[in-house]
Amino acid sequence: TILVTLLVSSMVCMFGETGKQAMTTLDLGSKFYTSKVTDMNYMFSQAGWVAMTSLNLGENFNTVSVTNMNNMFSNTGHDVLTTLNLGGNFNTSNVTNMSSMFNHTGYTAMTGLNLGSAFHTNKVTNMSAMFGETGFTAMTSLNLGTNFDTSAVTSMSWMFSNCGHNKMTSLTLGANFNTSLVTTMQGMFNGTGNKLLTSLDLGDLFYTTNVGNMTNMFSNCGTGAMTSLDLGPAFTKIAGTNTNFATNFGKSGATLNAPEAIYQDSKNFRLGIES
Repeated sequence: TILVTLLVSSMVCMFGETGKQAMTTLDLGSKFYTSKVTDMNYMFSQAGWVAMTSLNLGENFNTVSVTNMNNMFSNTGHDVLTTLNLGGNFNTSNVTNMSSMFNHTGYTAMTGLNLGSAFHTNKVTNMSAMFGETGFTAMTSLNLGTNFDTSAVTSMSWMFSNCGHNKMTSLTLGANFNTSLVTTMQGMFNGTGNKLLTSLDLGDLFYTTNVGNMTNMFSNCGTGAMTSLDLGPAFTKIAGTNTNFATNFGKSGATLNAPEAIYQDSKNFRLGIES
């Protein structure tokens, strides 16, 4: 049987919980066309949770028309998936919602995630929990690609929370990580690279002017190994809502590089006061 999907516009929850207990692979083949699909919300959520080791989207998995990828791969291959290859036609240039897109993906065994050069995010407004607990146990690296542009994003709550918790050693946000429109960063780096992350550089465009919530923003981030956090020149305000802003951040003696604007004195931050 060949599944031809030339006219389909919505694939919401299409493979949700498919083969949750025993399915080992999912191969969509050469006739699975997606060029007209606009909504892939929860499409592979929880698919192959227990036993799936690989997911092959196929040569015609084209996402050029998709606007919603909310929870698309959440909990996909949770227990044993080692890699996720999005393929050559995974184009996200029109997507506006990536909330929880890779939440818990490959939680136990995935060692790396490379989004590639076709992963455009310049229209995305919601990235909340996008990489929450992605590759929690075994992932050593997360590559956002060269076109990971966040200039339209308003929500980054829990975006990298517990991502690569046990084994990730580095996280590069890239030159286009612009947060000028973001209003919430609650839990954004909570538990990120908790065991082995050694440093984190937020770059030159990490603006906090419009952010109202920074609760748990850096709590437990790099607790085991981090020695340096560079907030960059645009981090000029710590939001008024900031409970546990950096509790258990980095190992003992870690240094924090930040603009003078957020310091009250040599030992204290200016909390909730815009420069």
